[in-house]
Amino acid sequence: MEYPEDILAVHASSCGDSLEEEAAKGEDMEKSTGGEIKSLDDIIQAIQDAVVTDDVKTFNPLTFNLKAEHGMIEGIETRFFELGTHGRRPMYSLSDLYKGYFRTIGEIVAASLAQGGPALNFLMQWCYHVLCTGSLDIEKLTRSDVGHEYTDLLSSVKVATEVSIKDLTQEILNCGYTGHICCEKKDEIIRAIVLHGNLRLLPMLLQIREGLTLYGLSDIMAKYPDICTPLFVPGLEMKADADFILSVCKAQFSEAGSNKEQVEQTIMTHLQDFLQELEQDEADSGLHLAGCPSLSPRAFLQWITGQGHVPVLQKEKRRFKVNIKFNHDC
Repeated sequence: MEYPEDILAVHASSCGDSLEEEAAKGEDMEKSTGGEIKSLDDIIQAIQDAVVTDDVKTFNPLTFNLKAEHGMIEGIETRFFELGTHGRRPMYSLSDLYKGYFRTIGEIVAASLAQGGPALNFLMQWCYHVLCTGSLDIEKLTRSDVGHEYTDLLSSVKVATEVSIKDLTQEILNCGYTGHICCEKKDEIIRAIVLHGNLRLLPMLLQIREGLTLYGLSDIMAKYPDICTPLFVPGLEMKADADFILSVCKAQFSEAGSNKEQVEQTIMTHLQDFLQELEQDEADSGLHLAGCPSLSPRAFLQWITGQGHVPVLQKEKRRFKVNIKFNHDC
């Protein structure tokens, strides 16, 4: 069907965007997520700019105040994520997926970052890759990426003989492997188990990514994955040690030279010794390699603040303090 040019012109003027409007949209996107982004602070600024833009365009803008943000992130971490070798992965829960909880997690993270708050700085690298790209890079998955429920099966397959591997047939088939089960196929079997253990978590990660679309955060992550990495993936620079904790502790001492001040100074010295002993014990026992939070400076910091890592953003670092008051009447 053909339409007269004058009808097309009227339709385009009322329903379409002019070239000037399209150019303006492109400039706005370039300003918010353009080449000027070089650091995490630039990322946060881009999100905050998107918040302002969304509030202008949205009839009922999303506005809320997050209280106890660090405790909130800790609650999300322990309730919806399980501990892995190098970080955490989502817990496999179809009921939480059906209720949209993982989407809500993504929205909370976007809103938290828009206010200069913390993100999910505990994810495994492969999980972060899914959040950035929306796809799973199966070639880079390893045995260390699967959950603890598959550890025993992987170990059993690795040491199995031609006789004992037959006893694992049903468990192997449940992981989606359909080839011949024998020792010659161990590598393929292990690969199938690893893929099965991670592919089942893909819907949870994709729902989180859906929530991260709030304020355009998912687009920013896709465009600047390396810059955004410290927001979601723990690294050595994010590890809270004894020196960092002591540096953020601000003790309110009594009058200089008083007996109370001497007692308070002694208490702070004991605290310093205690944290350094925890750090040394953690290194000697290998708890840091096992991802165990017990008896460590990180666990101490998370206990008193709800956050176990060093703040990522400069703005967050400046306001991250632990005020210490002394009660001499207890």
